Amino acid sequence: MTGAAETTEEMPVIIDRAGYTITREDLDFLRLRIDQASAMKRRVFPLGMNPAVYQEFVESLRGALHDEGAVDADVRIQGSSVRFFSGHHKAMPWDRDEIEDEYFKANGPATPLSAYELTEIYNGLNTQWPDITNRPEGRPFDALHRVGLHHDASDYDVQISSSFLVDKVKEQLRRRGVEPTELRVQRATYNFIKKEYSSQLAYLAQWEARACDLVGRSVTVALFDGGGPPDVSKEFGALSSHFRNDEDWILFSSRIGS
Repeated sequence: MTGAAETTEEMPVIIDRAGYTITREDLDFLRLRIDQASAMKRRVFPLGMNPAVYQEFVESLRGALHDEGAVDADVRIQGSSVRFFSGHHKAMPWDRDEIEDEYFKANGPATPLSAYELTEIYNGLNTQWPDITNRPEGRPFDALHRVGLHHDASDYDVQISSSFLVDKVKEQLRRRGVEPTELRVQRATYNFIKKEYSSQLAYLAQWEARACDLVGRSVTVALFDGGGPPDVSKEFGALSSHFRNDEDWILFSSRIGS
C-alpha cells in the first residue's frame, strides 16, 4: 500500500510541533509517496492505506457498530497516521539511552538488543536527520520501525465514543456477577474503558481482528462514553485527547450527523 514512486504532485507542507518541515528525502526514507502524504493532509485517507482500503475500513466498522446496536457512536482516528507525527507524549528518541529505553518499552524487556543493533539504530536516525538543530520532535509515521527500533509498524488508533456500548459492557459484567465499579482506567488523561472489558463486544472485536488483516498493521480501539475523552487540557495541555471537531479526523459521528 506504500512505496517509492514518481509523482508530479507538489510536495505538501507538513510541520511538526517544533517547526520541523518534512522533506522529500524524509518521505523516501519512510517509503511514502508525495501523493500519499498529500492525501493524508487533505483528509482523503490515512497514511498506510489507499482509497479502497480506507473505504472498507470505515464501512466495515460502521457495520460492526450497527450489529452491536450502537447508533450513538462517534468514531475518530488519532495518531501519526492522520497527523504524520505522533502526539506530544511520544517524542523522538535521539541519544543512545533514549533509544534503548524506547526499544524495551516497545518490544518488551525480554527482547535482546545488542550493542551493534543499538549503534545501527542510532546511526540510522542520525544519518537521516544529521542536523541536531533541524530534526523532528514528534515521531514521523513508521520512522522508528524503519530504523529497527520498533519491530511493529505504526498502528491505527481508533477512538470510539458511545454511551450505548459502555452501558452494554456494564450489563455484560453484571451478568457475570461483576459490579463495574472499576470499569474505567484510572488515568484522567485518557479515561478509556479497560481493554479486557471492551473486548467482550463481539462484533467490535471481530472487526478489529479483520481490520488488522485488511491494513497489514495493528489496529487499536479505545472505547469512551458518549461524551468522549475528558477535557484535561488545563492539567495536561496538548496531552488531552478530548474532542476537537476542527482538528480531529472523524470517520463518522452521530454527534454531528455524519
